[in-house]
Amino acid sequence: MHQPTMLTTSTCLLTALSFMQTAPQIAEKPSSLLDQVVLTQAKSKFTAREILQANKWDNKSLIESLVRDPQQAELFFNSPVFLARTRAFADSLTLDSALIPGVEKPAVLAEASAWAGDRGRKTPVEAVLFNHGLTIENRARLLANQQSRFGTADLRQHMLASIPEFFGEISASLIRIPLIDLSTGKVVSPKQRRAVYDTLDQLAHDLDKSKADWDEAVITHSPSADHAKHGYLGIIRRDMTTRFEEPLLRHIFSELGFKMPTQNILRGPVLTETWAYLARIETVRTRGVVDLQRVRSKVERSLREKLLQEKLSVLRTAADFTFLLPLK
Repeated sequence: MHQPTMLTTSTCLLTALSFMQTAPQIAEKPSSLLDQVVLTQAKSKFTAREILQANKWDNKSLIESLVRDPQQAELFFNSPVFLARTRAFADSLTLDSALIPGVEKPAVLAEASAWAGDRGRKTPVEAVLFNHGLTIENRARLLANQQSRFGTADLRQHMLASIPEFFGEISASLIRIPLIDLSTGKVVSPKQRRAVYDTLDQLAHDLDKSKADWDEAVITHSPSADHAKHGYLGIIRRDMTTRFEEPLLRHIFSELGFKMPTQNILRGPVLTETWAYLARIETVRTRGVVDLQRVRSKVERSLREKLLQEKLSVLRTAADFTFLLPLK
């Protein structure tokens, strides 16, 4: 079996971890979960209610339902969905500090539609914004801050940097560790997220140096359902977003180049809302004729996503937020 080739871990993942510092203890817990502080920055404190109110695409129906049902509120505020909303709120403040201009409603609606399409969802735009409004708005602001057009040379260069993303498929295996309590759905603490990241990062180095065995690592770290196939997923295409989380696909397909690799490739750790992954890419295949005009819109969308993630990573590095989730 070929020895894996270790690629550089994505900077934005390390940024994401530093962005979510370990939560300090709070002296008193408010009577309502909506008024509990869930995010701090320097001397500023932000409650769960403020996070929800920041999404102007919600008519306050979510807040009303959580007020009526405290049990539902506890489940929601400890979920990866609310953690993502809290992060989007922090990102919005970061964009404000960086003087990234706001955008008009048509730009937000367009990005909501594109974002859903990226994930293979046929969700109405209104529903996308109800659940992810601040995330979409942040993205629209960052996209509007990019250059308005890319030339053919720029697009071709990006396409050639990862031919399989647009014209191919890979076979891969995963080691994965949950970032939620699978029995309750509650997110793990920032300290636990960091520990999971460090575990997979060290494992990647050990695998690269032949100090660890892949099959044994799958048994040690992954859920039992993955053991029989040693974490093998089969053939994967970039557009399989209904089967796999979009951030995972984005990371394992990026920068694969145009030459077929002769060795296994390790990617990760990759952290999503619910899982942390270490991926092993085992084969790469290209299908059909490589022609920019066939995939020009996909290549441009991919390039804009790459630039968006890089810009957001830089901005988050300068931010100093502390996430107080899950609720104690």
